[in-house]
Amino acid sequence: MMVYMELMDVVKVQEKRITGGYRVKYIVVPKKIADALELKKGELLKVYVEEREGRKVLVYERVE
Repeated sequence: MMVYMELMDVVKVQEKRITGGYRVKYIVVPKKIADALELKKGELLKVYVEEREGRKVLVYERVE
């Protein structure tokens, strides 16, 4: 597994209440990471949990 240290950042999990009183948690992708991945507004990403080195991590992949 390759880690691009220059693209590492710390983000905060945020919560928002949406219509109907539901709450959603979200994470904002920092601009330098979005630019490096060439993400565009409205693009779909799939997300899942994976275990790596004994830790649970979120993995995002571009939907092809």
